[in-house]
Amino acid sequence: MTKKFNLFLLGVGTICTLTIPALALNAASYLEKSETSERGGQPVIVETYTLPIGENPDQLIKEPFDTDGVHYVHDITQTQEMQSHEEKLQEITVTAETKGNDMQEILAALPVKEAYSKDGFTGELLLDTTSLKTERSGSKEVSYTVTGTKTVSGLERNDPALVPQTMSKSGLTLKLKSVNWSVDGYSIDENNLDGGTYTATASYSATGYKTVATGYTTTARYSGTVTRTQPDHLTCIITYVGTPIPTPEPEPEPEPDLDPAFEQDAPTAWLYASYLLIAAALLLIIMLLRWWHTSTVRIYSAARGEDDFKLVRRRHLSRKYPKIRLYEPSNADYAVVVKRKMCRKLIGRTITVSMEKCTVKQTVRSGERDLWIMLEPWKEGEDED
Repeated sequence: MTKKFNLFLLGVGTICTLTIPALALNAASYLEKSETSERGGQPVIVETYTLPIGENPDQLIKEPFDTDGVHYVHDITQTQEMQSHEEKLQEITVTAETKGNDMQEILAALPVKEAYSKDGFTGELLLDTTSLKTERSGSKEVSYTVTGTKTVSGLERNDPALVPQTMSKSGLTLKLKSVNWSVDGYSIDENNLDGGTYTATASYSATGYKTVATGYTTTARYSGTVTRTQPDHLTCIITYVGTPIPTPEPEPEPEPDLDPAFEQDAPTAWLYASYLLIAAALLLIIMLLRWWHTSTVRIYSAARGEDDFKLVRRRHLSRKYPKIRLYEPSNADYAVVVKRKMCRKLIGRTITVSMEKCTVKQTVRSGERDLWIMLEPWKEGEDED
């Protein structure tokens, strides 16, 4: 059992050894730039990172570190969501149904513009009238009648058998339907009186069939430019403030041994020590009572760019989860003030103050003075635009 447990610990240690450098490399791959400067006479290091949407910027915060004789600790983290803008040429095909193939009827069935919205791209597409193609969408067979007439003259008698029984017209064979007769005149000679000749006017008819369209389908192309705006990445700015590392002071000389007479007064010394313990206990009680009144922070507001801050509200700050969410208008400057007594309880902790599209994280480094956390949400809005 002990052997298996040792093997388990060895495996965990190996995984941690391989994982920590990988995380460090991953964080370094996000680093855009690192700048060292001074702010108010105090050295600062400002690191700018680019992160994918959804990544947690807290993983990039370093533990306190020393470099060039300066001890640096995390001060503040600022993040901003950056947008990407895309545009492309888009074409779609639209169909329209009409009863006829008249151009005016077809154009009336097709709108001039078509709204486009797909995969986050939006825009308006315009009709390309040169792309219209019209085809029959249905057909049926109908009948029709073809008629014709033919005149035959110089006939000896009015006999229908002398008239042709059919005639051709429009690719059809028409049949004889009726005959009208007329007498052309008489022929007189010395010996005979003839009855004259006849002219026949014959009427013919036939039934034909043809296919006609019952409707038309027109396809049209719409084209235009569509755009898409969406979150692209996070820009994270992490600031570390430094304190010069003091030169080590020489070790104090050892104190001389106590006088034997002092050892004889040991009971009196214990009495004094008891008094000191009682006084310390009373002081501790007073400090605990005052602690209950130091968990409230004050929120001040000023017009953008102005220094005239006015108290707008008070908020409770949890020492276990030092986070504050503000729902104030974003057109002003804000200052969250943490009293120095509360700061003493939060040294080394990071206080997070967030508003819409604006998050500020600041590490408490000292309890000697009140901590002012400044927020300028309107600047975040201008940068985003």
